[in-house]
Amino acid sequence: MKKRYNLLLSIMLVFLLISQFAFASVITEKTLAPERAYEHVVIFGNDVGKFAGTPIDQLRMYAYHKNSGWEPVPFQVDENDTTGNGQFQNGILDSLIKEEIVLLAQDLGDKVSVGEWINDSEARTHERYEFDFIDRTSDDSLAVRGSVYLFISSSAPKSDRTYINYDAEHDVVNGEFYTMNFGERWYPENISIPTTYGGNGNDFFERTKFRLHLMVGGISPLILDETSFIKTDNINYNQNAVVRLTRRIYLQAFLYGTAYEDPFPFTYTHYPYATILSGKLPNMDIFNAAPLKTVRFSYDLESNVTSQNVKFYSGDSTGLRNNGIAVDGQVDAGVMTQLQNNRDFWTLVTAQPNGFGSMLTIDNMRFIPDEDMIDEFTQNLYYWDATTDDSSTYNDFDYDFDTGDYKSYGDHGLFFKSYKFSGSFRYKTVSFYLPANQTAATAETMFHNSHNSLYYREEAQGYAIGIEPTVTGTVPKGIKFAPNYPNPFNPSTTLTFTLPSKIQARLVIYDLNGRNVNTLTDGKLAAGDYKFQWNGQDANGQTVGSGIYFAVLETPDFRASHKLVLAK
Repeated sequence: MKKRYNLLLSIMLVFLLISQFAFASVITEKTLAPERAYEHVVIFGNDVGKFAGTPIDQLRMYAYHKNSGWEPVPFQVDENDTTGNGQFQNGILDSLIKEEIVLLAQDLGDKVSVGEWINDSEARTHERYEFDFIDRTSDDSLAVRGSVYLFISSSAPKSDRTYINYDAEHDVVNGEFYTMNFGERWYPENISIPTTYGGNGNDFFERTKFRLHLMVGGISPLILDETSFIKTDNINYNQNAVVRLTRRIYLQAFLYGTAYEDPFPFTYTHYPYATILSGKLPNMDIFNAAPLKTVRFSYDLESNVTSQNVKFYSGDSTGLRNNGIAVDGQVDAGVMTQLQNNRDFWTLVTAQPNGFGSMLTIDNMRFIPDEDMIDEFTQNLYYWDATTDDSSTYNDFDYDFDTGDYKSYGDHGLFFKSYKFSGSFRYKTVSFYLPANQTAATAETMFHNSHNSLYYREEAQGYAIGIEPTVTGTVPKGIKFAPNYPNPFNPSTTLTFTLPSKIQARLVIYDLNGRNVNTLTDGKLAAGDYKFQWNGQDANGQTVGSGIYFAVLETPDFRASHKLVLAK
């Protein structure tokens, strides 16, 4: 008897769990780690193929949050044409050219059951796409996730949030989380983090430094720096962007009266929290007589950071390499310099509360060929923190070549040195502008996440999928929607409902995939009893096949559905 009781109890518990899963509108799961909030995520156009041909201004993206309900999400569609010459070519989503949809990971919400939809009648007449982003770095990757829903509607509200605003006249990116001013050159002359986001609103960044040191004829040094890069005349900014903006910059050099312009440009891309500088120089033997000697990319801070208790950290996949070195304008001999070749590296400069904020940089430079190259070179951390103009500080010309007065404040980056290398290299650096007082542990986590990006699963969902006879919302007094009769039916069935007052009402037949088969009525109806007959035909008068269909009645405050079985 006891065994039978235990078995019955187990069955009841299993049934209860299944019932809760099947009928809950929100599927409760752990959310993505806070460090993921700073990342952007990308949906590729070939994963929204059923929306091909849809005007972009009719696309909506929503997330569901259990504490606040449905909210529109800012997103951007990049219409990248096959030539790469521009964006937003025709205002139509076209999966054939693999257009991308970009949003911010922090706006991902909870996963909801297939029957839970936004209260918008137009959205419910189309399929929607559920995108379920999963953190592959988690021990429980199927539970650490965030979801968004993409659908078609010209009536559902859009998000009123804009992450990125670009002032083309003054060449300023005004983001929600940072401001960047380019001035006369391609490199930033000003970066600040607002007080509302954990900074102090003051400029803390002097410039990005780019140094190429080549040997002409084996003896005369040729130094190209960031001033050798130019912005394109036609800046490739997407004026409709709310998530990212991109510009191109080119290397220009002059030797013996001959101008050289790199046909493979670098790009500067702006996201809500981060900027990405990336590009390739295809052949460092630019003039057939100028082999590469050194390459340096670094990030120099303003002098005002020395009064804000700024610390410097660095590391790579092996762990922390420099821990809490003071950025104070004094040379620190304890800064580690030797790095593994062709390896990614991260650096963090962070001020205490009430300081400028924090800047985390993840560097990725690759010489080509990669590990199999025979040319000798060394990779080092470049770090210069000195207010002196004594160029003999390092006693090494490879370090000392610079512009201006040799005064640098927490100038940090990567440095490569070779005496015979003449190949090419790719470079990508991602700089995150974050609130003040970040930790090395956060930097290590974000570095790890950058090498283990989120992946997503997509699913097309129809409004009527899996919906049994049910009513949602508060039922206005007097509204009734009776089951159809007969059911099963062939060739026709009758649907009846009652309205207590004049109201907007819509009665639609859907198939199992959520497609609108036939709209029986859609408009304002007076109070009274209504009877509609469905003869098993679609909106074009074509007879549909046997199977299960759904009749859905909607008013502004009411929704109910019944399952119809057409049996031939």
